[in-house]
Amino acid sequence: MDLIFYASLKHGTEELILEHIGDVVPKDQVVWCRDVQDLSLNLQRPFNEVLAVVLIIADEKDLVDILGVRNVLHDLRTVVILPDEEKDFLTRVLALRPRFVACAGENPDAVGAVLNKIKWNMEKSVPARKGSHRGIPGGSGTTDRDEHLTNDGKRMGRRSRLD
Repeated sequence: MDLIFYASLKHGTEELILEHIGDVVPKDQVVWCRDVQDLSLNLQRPFNEVLAVVLIIADEKDLVDILGVRNVLHDLRTVVILPDEEKDFLTRVLALRPRFVACAGENPDAVGAVLNKIKWNMEKSVPARKGSHRGIPGGSGTTDRDEHLTNDGKRMGRRSRLD
């Protein structure tokens, strides 16, 4: 699974973060995005191919651009890193529904720990639900509890709530 990593400006924070997540995600599984168009294209991947999305927000323009693609980020595990001086971005960043928010000057080990926990949870979890709108093949949008098969393998249809 790939880690989608967005940082529009090179300011050193991304290298520091990558050093601390190297044990969780190998460098060849990090997909770099330097602009929102590239980020948007990479977010079109099937849900089960993306471990998480790390967004390093550099300034107000970055935040506005990313908020413009927030509907694509909705179901993804997102980590947001804010600039040190812009802690007032926090209320607007919450619209992205991140798993973790940090400031650029804070402990980068925390980001690695969060990604490690996300990866661990994904590895121990049950296979992804059928029919996710994120592009998982083979599903009709129902779960295994919604329909069942007869003894000869024919589908009976939806179960009632009383079953």
